[in-house]
Amino acid sequence: MTDQSEGPSRDDLDRVRKVQQEIDRNTVLLRMDRRRIGGLVIAVAAIALLAYAMLTDRGNDTEVAGADGVFHCEGTHERLDAARPLATGDVAAVLVPEGARRMPDLAFLTPDGEATSLSDWQGKTILVNFWATWCAPCRHEMPLLDELQVELGGDDFEVVAINLDTQDPERAPGFLDEIGVANLPNYNDPENAVVRTLRQDNRRFGFPTSILIDAEGCEIGTLLGPADWASGDAKALIRAVLGAGNAV
Repeated sequence: MTDQSEGPSRDDLDRVRKVQQEIDRNTVLLRMDRRRIGGLVIAVAAIALLAYAMLTDRGNDTEVAGADGVFHCEGTHERLDAARPLATGDVAAVLVPEGARRMPDLAFLTPDGEATSLSDWQGKTILVNFWATWCAPCRHEMPLLDELQVELGGDDFEVVAINLDTQDPERAPGFLDEIGVANLPNYNDPENAVVRTLRQDNRRFGFPTSILIDAEGCEIGTLLGPADWASGDAKALIRAVLGAGNAV
């Protein structure tokens, strides 16, 4: 028996050909879209890496030129290396940066109401502590800082405690007397300008906060919260910083 069915017509073949062409076209477009998406992902990743590098580069300088044109932090990397293994025990919460970073020249007031700033301590390692009378941990920490000042304070080191009471700044001297602190002058900043400066410099802050700064005015470590600054761990950390990177 002979098969009488006919093969596909020319119109059918044209339709198939058009469908195949459309499929081929869409395949090409899909491949192009994939390449565009891949390129976009690569571009976004590159931008993110560049942004990260720009941000973190601020914390990895080994030399930083100050407003006076003098390079600072030249010996800081040695002090950082000395401090890093000693951020342990009672001072384990001290955050030691990976690279040298110049501290902003924070401005505040002396106990007599005269203007001063961190640059007045240039050439001396200092532990700057920010506190307030309403801060419960500060009440416990301030006598420990006072003890640290008695033992290590001198030509090479000083505890600089800055009161940040805004509602009743006159209360601070009486508060220090009440808790038995006799060796820490009442430096203060009732306008909280130092807090704004620290935040503008992308630094975290809380009460209390302590920042160890070397003789070149560069950060050695920051501790958010209280610590036993009269402990052997704290004194070992500070002594290590004092003995390292002597070029100032």
